[in-house]
Amino acid sequence: MPARDQAQASLEHDVAEERANVDATLDEIERRLSPGQLVDEVLRHGRGAGTDFVANLGRTLSANPIPTAMVGVGLLWLLLAPGQARSDRRTDTDSPPDGEHS
Repeated sequence: MPARDQAQASLEHDVAEERANVDATLDEIERRLSPGQLVDEVLRHGRGAGTDFVANLGRTLSANPIPTAMVGVGLLWLLLAPGQARSDRRTDTDSPPDGEHS
């Protein structure tokens, strides 16, 4: 029986080592997937693309001032227009379709 006890002790030792390896791996994964680390990764990858986008947008806007101004005026007009179009839509949906009256 001593050989059996030795084999069991060896297996328990191997299991303990494997558990320690799994714990270390899980700790490393948790460290890499922490919210702060994920934000850092996104910012690191997004810096180049975001900078290029802003630079290209600035060049395009300065190269085309009239279309840029027209788009800006149109957007302001939509944002600042009185709510007449919105109220018309609401009354259209409130009334029965095709001339039906209740």
